[in-house]
Amino acid sequence: SLHNLRTSYIDSYLLHSPLRTMKATLEAWRALMATQDAGTVCKIGVSNMYNVHILAALGELRKVQVVQNRWYEGNMWDPDVWQYCKDHGIEYQFMTFSSLYRLSGSTSLLTHPAVITISGRLEVTPAQVIFKLTQLHSIVPLMGTTKELHMQQDLAAERIAFREEVNSEIRDITKFIWGDKTD
Repeated sequence: SLHNLRTSYIDSYLLHSPLRTMKATLEAWRALMATQDAGTVCKIGVSNMYNVHILAALGELRKVQVVQNRWYEGNMWDPDVWQYCKDHGIEYQFMTFSSLYRLSGSTSLLTHPAVITISGRLEVTPAQVIFKLTQLHSIVPLMGTTKELHMQQDLAAERIAFREEVNSEIRDITKFIWGDKTD
């Protein structure tokens, strides 16, 4: 309850995933809408959402404000949902789970030659390169680490400036992840 949390509102309240039927999913979405209407929730959204048709159906009732998905190689970087969110002004978040330094299932990205090159040139970690790149492509990375050093490094990524000398590598990484879907 809000009382137990010692707050008067919740920043973001997400449906964990679509339910077994569209009817049940829409019913749950209406419940989230009611909490927002009551003023106890600022943003509503859904996680583990990989179907843009369901997102569109939810959006017919009320705009989805947040989508939180796994963003990794295993789902080919979730291009359809990411693009839908980008096109519709929906905040796309990805949880890094036990830190961006692992990016579960994304080792070829962390070891991509262009990532390694930028990391060396800018004297940052490969994970920081990815953290910053995602931010530049309308993706909000959420930290999932309990290690203070990793938290500091994740936050420091915000201050990274990709200089002209790494533009070619940025294009290579962007193409590796999104192909030609980055307009």
